[in-house]
Amino acid sequence: MSISEQLYNACEKSDVKIIPTLIVKGGDPNWKNPDGGLTALQSSCLRGDLDVVSALTSRGGFPDLVGPNGYVALHFAAKGGHQPVVEYLLLREANCLAVDDEGKSPSDVARDAGFIELAKYISEGIFFINSLFL
Repeated sequence: MSISEQLYNACEKSDVKIIPTLIVKGGDPNWKNPDGGLTALQSSCLRGDLDVVSALTSRGGFPDLVGPNGYVALHFAAKGGHQPVVEYLLLREANCLAVDDEGKSPSDVARDAGFIELAKYISEGIFFINSLFL
């Protein structure tokens, strides 16, 4: 088993203490698991595991890496209704304007999953970003 696969498995188990060591040993935080094509960050966002999300993004995990269906990390967090993870990703400047293969933004995905308040929150982030460029 590769170091990157060990890192992915540690993230799946929420083993936050071992993550830094595995990355130092060469584990790639952006490695995509061949079974499903998710990175550890994307999977952690879908589960709402803020501790792992924080550990990975602070060590090179890229939130805007495109995964299955064109989702980025913010899509996965929105789909799961995980507001703390969404907030964290937005503070880390994750792309809230990203669209998936169907042209849906993270806000659209949250709305479709029934997380209306979260969809509004993400939309406010989009509004804020747009206002910076006006």
